[in-house]
Amino acid sequence: MKFNTQITISHPYGIYEQSEDTMLLIKILKIKKGINILDMGTGTGIVALHCANSGAIVIAVDVDPKAVDCARKNAIDNDIKMKVVRSDLFRNVFGKFDVIAFNPPYLPSDDDGADSLAWTGGLRGTELFDRFLRTAKKHMKPNGVIYTLISTLSMQDDIYSKMKEYNYSVKIIDKHKSFFETIYGVKLFSTH
Repeated sequence: MKFNTQITISHPYGIYEQSEDTMLLIKILKIKKGINILDMGTGTGIVALHCANSGAIVIAVDVDPKAVDCARKNAIDNDIKMKVVRSDLFRNVFGKFDVIAFNPPYLPSDDDGADSLAWTGGLRGTELFDRFLRTAKKHMKPNGVIYTLISTLSMQDDIYSKMKEYNYSVKIIDKHKSFFETIYGVKLFSTH
């Protein structure tokens, strides 16, 4: 999907601001009109808004109430229809989806857990993604796919090992390289 410069986004402090990883996720997404999409960890809603603007039926989810409010406001400001739900991963999500998009927070947190949910994925940086992978299949249609990102700053071997353990097939679609990390845009298929 192409990035749409006509979609305007506000992002209050503490909500993850779009960056190279966001652009990569938008770029690798293949959207057809009328398909059902779940945007997990929506933040500002930018990925969900691009999907809805392309004709998909979208549910955007975030655990942070400020992010939920932000995504709703951005949808209203852009006159784009999508549903926004507050949920800890799939807890308040019902139904099955053709596509699940997830730009996971992947940085390790400090010991006291005070780091922002927008950036950290647990003490090792992979715990949240592990929880996501364990449950995601229950919300995928039979030919459903997951589009997500993997960074060299996270424990890649752990992530790929979990994908295999939970019976996902992985295809690297694209990557973005910067001076401090490489981010891989991947597509996951359920093998069971």
